[in-house]
Amino acid sequence: MENGFAHWRRFRRMTATELASLTGFSISKVSRIEHGQQKVSVATLQLLARVFGTSASRLMDGALPVMPAICPHCSKPLDIEDEEPTSPPSDSAA
Repeated sequence: MENGFAHWRRFRRMTATELASLTGFSISKVSRIEHGQQKVSVATLQLLARVFGTSASRLMDGALPVMPAICPHCSKPLDIEDEEPTSPPSDSAA
């Protein structure tokens, strides 16, 4: 079963191979960490936090990244702001 590390890796759109390259870990070590089969030292936690662009405390607390809305056509993140819904145009023409 995967833990939050795999969610963060996917959120940053990294493959396990890319994460291994950025951290200097083997791909099998990345897999063991993501599946909770290997204990994570403070140094490893800090390194993963730097690579993921978050804090070690967020990783330790199990805080998951909020996945952005993705455009189904171009796969780019959408910039969605909370706005009041607009009313449809009125059909009554005077």
